[in-house]
Amino acid sequence: MAAALRFTADVMTGIPSITVGIFGYIAIVRNYGYSGFAGAFAIGFIMLPVIVRAGESAFRGCRPRSTRRPWPWAPGRRPSPPVVVPTALPA
Repeated sequence: MAAALRFTADVMTGIPSITVGIFGYIAIVRNYGYSGFAGAFAIGFIMLPVIVRAGESAFRGCRPRSTRRPWPWAPGRRPSPPVVVPTALPA
């Protein structure tokens, strides 16, 4: 799944902004009229691969020890995101 997400982010990075703008115009403006939502959709779609890559590099910057649980088979243990996310946040 991670490889597919990485590939999709790479493909989305290569899409020209004019293409995203035209798609936003066809998909949103024609159906709902001119609004800030149409522009936010286009900008959000353009920024999505940047955000995905930044998040990936933040999680890769964590120590490998903090990404594993001590006993993953133990009942009642919490998963690793409560440990990894605070580690990946900027200081």
